[in-house]
Amino acid sequence: MKITMVGTSGSGKTAFMSGLYESLNANKMSGFHIVPAGNTLDETIVLQGKWQALALPNRNFQFPPGTARTTLWSFDLRYYEKLVCNYEWIDYRGGILTDITSEAIMNDGEKRKDVSELISHIALSNAVILFADSLMLTYYDNINHARYRSGASIINAIFEAYNQFLPDRNLIFAIALTKADTIDDKWKVNNYEPLIQRGLEAFAPIVNICRRNPRWAGGIVPISVIGEGKANNHIEKPTNIQTPVIVKTDILDYPAPMNTGHLMFFCLGQTLRLMQDIANSKIDQYERDIQTALGQSSLGNDLWSFLTGKASARDIAKDLLDKRAVEFSMLRKFEAYVDPLYMSALEKVKRV
Repeated sequence: MKITMVGTSGSGKTAFMSGLYESLNANKMSGFHIVPAGNTLDETIVLQGKWQALALPNRNFQFPPGTARTTLWSFDLRYYEKLVCNYEWIDYRGGILTDITSEAIMNDGEKRKDVSELISHIALSNAVILFADSLMLTYYDNINHARYRSGASIINAIFEAYNQFLPDRNLIFAIALTKADTIDDKWKVNNYEPLIQRGLEAFAPIVNICRRNPRWAGGIVPISVIGEGKANNHIEKPTNIQTPVIVKTDILDYPAPMNTGHLMFFCLGQTLRLMQDIANSKIDQYERDIQTALGQSSLGNDLWSFLTGKASARDIAKDLLDKRAVEFSMLRKFEAYVDPLYMSALEKVKRV
């Protein structure tokens, strides 16, 4: 399966990888964890080191730099030592979203290629994570200003177009309200409910499509790579409308990431549930087709099939039985983990 991160520069995509390491590698959640997957032992160890290099403790508690170029990761989701599934994780440079709104993109072949690649991966993804800076969402009273500064406006436009051209495609998305520890306390009451409502308002076009399109499933969750009370945040207020608000963070204590693992579990759990539903639907259809094929099986049918070289009803039934066995085998590999994974996610992620 594929998961793609979408967000503007500075929205917290790369930092999220750091929090994910702390949540799902350094500490296992309910026995689940993720590890980079290589084709050989050497490659896997190198990838492990690359991922660990993003962890804040390994960076002397300094945030990793933003993604300068698209990075493709391959991860294994494991339940203790047992493999549940493999998935690809795509981290795009946030500047691609800025490129989409740039007048110069029409004359820049490289940037057009990057944008085209991003859209293609979104279309092929099982799930997408939409990143928005919580401070940008809550600092500006005007919701359109908040959408612009957080990147929600261009993300909304992308997925409105997605729904227009691919209305029958399944889409799982999760809205990540990053840097939730930086916002004013009034937005944090009742488990961040005011922030969540602000996020739903900012992404209203996507949320409304999800509520109309039964093929879409979404969630929203506040996250923090550092955790509450682990840092001092200094907010620099802008002096004019052209300048965005800026926050500078000094990490004071060992990070305790908030909800990063739950966000990942939502994407994986929802995707596995969809795969489970599709597999069960196919199995049910195979059962009906097998009964139909066997009902048509007869000596005359078999003789005619032999003379014409066409598959007999019995052959068709056997082929369907083989396909059903494959579907059952695929389903058994992960069905035991679907509910524990998904229910763990819903402890923190709110369904849209």
